[in-house]
Amino acid sequence: MTRASPTATLVPTSGRESTPESSLTCLFGMIFLLTTLLLTCQNPQADSQVRIITDAGPMQATLLGWQDGIPVASSDASLESWWSVDFPNATSKVEGWSLSLSDGAWLPGRPLKGATAPTWKLAGLPEVDALEIDTLWLQAFGRTRLPEVEEDRDQLWALTSSGGLDRLRGYLLAWTPEGISFETSAKERLVEWEKVDGLAVLPESVPQQTQAVWIQLVNGGVLSAQILSAEESVLRLKLPWGTLWDLPFSAVRRIRQRSGVEEWALQTWDVLEMPKAEALDWTPRVGKSVQGRPLRLQGQQVFAQGIGVKGKTVLSKTATTAGTLFLNVGVDQEVENFRSPQPVIFEVLLDGELLVTSEVKQVGDAAQALLVAVPRPGIIQLLARPVNTLPFGAHADWCDIVWKPES
Repeated sequence: MTRASPTATLVPTSGRESTPESSLTCLFGMIFLLTTLLLTCQNPQADSQVRIITDAGPMQATLLGWQDGIPVASSDASLESWWSVDFPNATSKVEGWSLSLSDGAWLPGRPLKGATAPTWKLAGLPEVDALEIDTLWLQAFGRTRLPEVEEDRDQLWALTSSGGLDRLRGYLLAWTPEGISFETSAKERLVEWEKVDGLAVLPESVPQQTQAVWIQLVNGGVLSAQILSAEESVLRLKLPWGTLWDLPFSAVRRIRQRSGVEEWALQTWDVLEMPKAEALDWTPRVGKSVQGRPLRLQGQQVFAQGIGVKGKTVLSKTATTAGTLFLNVGVDQEVENFRSPQPVIFEVLLDGELLVTSEVKQVGDAAQALLVAVPRPGIIQLLARPVNTLPFGAHADWCDIVWKPES
């Protein structure tokens, strides 16, 4: 039996005989391919570079995917105890309409004319598909401000021919391609989109998703969703009402954990101290700035949950176990046009003992994340105080107050 020569060439799949020149070409092609793959691994897309905060603290990593409610990243550290994922994208300022949902979401944009169901086109994100919303989650929208939500009736604000505002009270019938169909005590009325100024509907109780997260967008908006996957620089989301929606990494500013934690921003806090004034009410507000606007830090970044106060204010809550407290702090953007907005320091105390102090925060500063280890049960106090003697413009926001009890 004749054995094959050691110098015999391989037969290519095309059926043609290989030559030394074609073998060299193939070899160089393989080297080029391997080099390209190596460079790709060493230089991943910039929008995949993230800062992840876990119980162990912050770390820089490359976001590779998402599985069972947990980010998958280029890190040996365990990410099961993750709190937030920050993307390097800057927040842009957008003007115009805004939308609020019944779960606390807030989105700048505009209503999409011609749609047969509530549909919202997000401002500043032309690459993102319009968002179709289940009516149950719809809370309010408006051109320049949101109408107040009432307890017994819906509100529709309509522009009049004289430039005034007709505040209709009744019930939303339908979102139509032509405008809003609305029923008042007198009659049913269709207000065309050119005349619609705002809408607010009765609040509804909506369920929270499993494995839900808060997603802050680069246009300042924020919404809750479940992340199904994170592949090819795109988040595949399942919205609270079941719709699937794709969101590119480039549209995301921050992702914050909602599952397996207690959202203390929604719970009652005792007010131990706050400023007093005859004409103004400085009572802390849940989910709003101290003047009743969306919680907004670093220019346009809105937070869905938090408590707005005016310094000096002390909030108090009893922790029945040891645990970890995670929150973001800063000076609300509503004071940006004040003559002399004051800087603020935020402190977290346990039974009067200082646990952590923030940096000095000015209006326009980025939110500062505080990760606080609470070593034992006791009374947790949140203290926001102006740095200077005069407290003008010391509008402080405690955002995303999240508690994880020790297991």
